[in-house]
Amino acid sequence: MNSLEIRPARLSEADATVALALRVFDAFIAPDYPNEGVEHFYANVTPGGLADVISNGEIVLVATVNGALAGVVTVRDESHISWLYVDKAYHTRGIGRNLVAGAVAQIRERAPDATTITLNSSPFAVPIYVRMGFEAVGPETTKHGMRMTPMRADIETFI
Repeated sequence: MNSLEIRPARLSEADATVALALRVFDAFIAPDYPNEGVEHFYANVTPGGLADVISNGEIVLVATVNGALAGVVTVRDESHISWLYVDKAYHTRGIGRNLVAGAVAQIRERAPDATTITLNSSPFAVPIYVRMGFEAVGPETTKHGMRMTPMRADIETFI
């Protein structure tokens, strides 16, 4: 892979970053959700919302390959991944793992005592996260029509 860069997202990239997240959601996650979950996702994943997250100084990193947007990770509550989306064209190239590693580096700077990282995985992504070193810490639940499995990993896994 040529020229992979993991860096903080820019406000000017909010539209393109949300468009990437929506493409990935539509292709891989929405098929496992009822209409309520799809509608909830679309109502909450907006360029304005992402711009607010960036402006608030939360962890939002993008991956670019040769300058093209390839993925995004966001972290809330110091160590909880809320978004991890990689464009289909870049799947299986380690971009997701690199984004998580970049997020972990940021987490360690902001919360040096953090020892774990958590997320709620869609059914599609559970095996991907397991390969990265995450483990399920509870059964799948559904909230607002969104199916999710709570998962965690030791931060050391990504250092």
